[in-house]
Amino acid sequence: MIDRLEAIARRYHEIESEMARPDVASDHAQLTKLAREQRSLREIVGAYDAFRKARGEAEAAREMLKHEKDSDMQGGGARGAVEGASAAQGPER
Repeated sequence: MIDRLEAIARRYHEIESEMARPDVASDHAQLTKLAREQRSLREIVGAYDAFRKARGEAEAAREMLKHEKDSDMQGGGARGAVEGASAAQGPER
């Protein structure tokens, strides 16, 4: 599933590049076609970007917790960050 989301995100960014090319920008029909395709992918790519960000934050918090020696920090700050980032990430599949 992640591979499919990566492919969708990659296509979304390819479309951005294509739309910036002068030959495409001057071709109204091609530009419209690409804009529609990009619009159809926008919500998926946005959600996937949010997922990747939450996953990265959760991993960073886990690392911080793993390396933290201060018992006060483990009791609240880092552990809370892991729990909060994990909640934002949603259930693992």
